[in-house]
Amino acid sequence: MARLVYGGDYDSAAGHPLSDGYRWGQTPEQPGRFGTFDNIRRKKDVRYNLAVRWEWKPKISSVVTYEVVQALPVRVGPVGPQVDGRECTLLLGRWSQFEIGIPQEAFPKYIRVIGTRRLN
Repeated sequence: MARLVYGGDYDSAAGHPLSDGYRWGQTPEQPGRFGTFDNIRRKKDVRYNLAVRWEWKPKISSVVTYEVVQALPVRVGPVGPQVDGRECTLLLGRWSQFEIGIPQEAFPKYIRVIGTRRLN
C-alpha cells in the first residue's frame, strides 16, 4: 500500500561499518530503500523478523534511527518469509516494512540521522 510518512522516527537496519555490510554505497547518511516501523533490539530481529538473508547483509552490528523531516512517499506492507540458503534456515518475517519511493540521492531532503546504536 502506498502512503506518505509525515513525521516521526523510524528504524532502518544497518550493516557493519568495517565490512561489506554497507553494500552498494549504503551509509547511515545514505541508507538503503527499506526500513521498518518496528523497534529493532537485537541482530536476531533483523534476521528473523525482517527476514534479512545473509547474502543481503553478511554482518549486522547496528541500527540507525531516522527522523522524517518532509512528507516521504513509501510503500508499506508486511515482511514476507525468506529462505537463507547459506544457513539453510526459514526466516519467517512478520514485521512491518516500507520501501522509500524517491531516488536515493534525494534522501537527505526527507530524512535525517538521529542516532546509531549497537545490536547484540
